[in-house]
Amino acid sequence: MCGHLFVFISGGAVREKGYSPTQINGWSQELRIVANRLTEAREGKLADHFYIVHYAIGPDAESADALGLPSAHYDPFKLDEDYIELRGSELGGTEKAVAEIIDSVRVVVATGGKFIPRRIWVEGGLEEYLRQLLHRITSAKTITRARGPFHETIVDAIRRCNPNPSSGEILRLFDWINSTKIPAGHDAIVEAIDWYFNFPGAAKWAREIVAVKAGLREQKQAAPKEVKSFSAEDKERALMTVIGEMLAECQNSQVDNFDQRVFKLFERAKAIKRAETDADFQAAIADQQDA
Repeated sequence: MCGHLFVFISGGAVREKGYSPTQINGWSQELRIVANRLTEAREGKLADHFYIVHYAIGPDAESADALGLPSAHYDPFKLDEDYIELRGSELGGTEKAVAEIIDSVRVVVATGGKFIPRRIWVEGGLEEYLRQLLHRITSAKTITRARGPFHETIVDAIRRCNPNPSSGEILRLFDWINSTKIPAGHDAIVEAIDWYFNFPGAAKWAREIVAVKAGLREQKQAAPKEVKSFSAEDKERALMTVIGEMLAECQNSQVDNFDQRVFKLFERAKAIKRAETDADFQAAIADQQDA
């Protein structure tokens, strides 16, 4: 379906623990419950991460559970290929979809203990499962990298760095960024840096962070400015169209995949709102027209 993108992800890798279809299916539903609660609490950005992991894990768990398949014949670390293809078509490639899943698993691992009962999160093994899943995805060597804008390669490299700055990996990447001419996407790189250093004690590396951000700002100011052909009114009209679709979906909340359909509309609205270039805006509009 997607070339050899899933050779590692869905292959028969050695398991540290045997996870049953019943466990994976139950954990997936627990993540959905948390996502729904966060949405109701107007924590939409955080809710998105829980929804993404919910849809990505255990594609065969429910059917395998119903068939009573033993753990030995079930791969708990397989990601949903259909979901990755769907998100890939919206984001511009399956590689971006996988990167989004990695980002969301990291966030869920970091915050899940606040929302999920300890008997499920720690004692039940959900936290450990997600940590193993994250390790498998981020260490995969068979994932094909799609060619994309140069700055996206840098953003991806930042997100895949060793999470401990003391390892020196992120600082070596900073040295490379400081010595490389980057034509566009400077704000996206800064956002990735902020994402990486969003933890207590990050101030220890404040000097390095300030220096690399200053260099990126200088490069941004020196870069040729792109003339936009779309206006604020164009964005507003596109957003109103998406809002109309959301309202229509809410009239049919009992239909299959309701959560996923609404989530897709939220993602489309965010893409329109964040569009800074003609290419970004046209891509968001194309998604809207294809829906």
